[in-house]
Amino acid sequence: TSLGASLPQLGSSIWRKDRSVVAFGGQQLNSVDQNRVRHVVIRETETRHFPSTHTAYKIDVLTQSNHWCVYRRYSEFYALNQRLIKLYGVARDLLPPKRYTGNLMTDHVEMRREALERYLQRLVNSDQQVAVSHHLLVFLDVYEHDVSAVMKKLACHLFHHGDELLEKGQEFYVTPDQLYCITKQLKMPVQDSDFV
Repeated sequence: TSLGASLPQLGSSIWRKDRSVVAFGGQQLNSVDQNRVRHVVIRETETRHFPSTHTAYKIDVLTQSNHWCVYRRYSEFYALNQRLIKLYGVARDLLPPKRYTGNLMTDHVEMRREALERYLQRLVNSDQQVAVSHHLLVFLDVYEHDVSAVMKKLACHLFHHGDELLEKGQEFYVTPDQLYCITKQLKMPVQDSDFV
């Protein structure tokens, strides 16, 4: 199932227009609140056998400019939660507890899927500091798939290394994801304030 039907029309007044500071790549960038994840849902799970047998949770992610899915296992949720506890004081019991036996039983997997979905929804709907934290955005692959984030990352790279590329006559390649984001960005409306 796709989240595309959930997207408001591009340029719609439904999108948030408040400005925030968003961190990426160790830098602070002023941004229209485009990196904020609008919605997450875990619809499916799958059992994987490498490197060991575990359950992978398929997370559908929706931002202002794109939607995609990412697979994560419980240990990755746990690592994220530990970082958020340390940095932002997120409640320890927000994440469902570890279980050492019966992790692959159907009932347990479904209960954990629901609990992990609630966990992520609470994070993305929490205060700005947590909702756009670097660790959460990395966990959800926002910097790899969100049009605005990919374009900022590409723009920063070209800003810092563009002259060098031109001087050396080097070719510059974009990935399929970057090309997709460039074409999506060209179709998005631009506000006059974006040029200030």
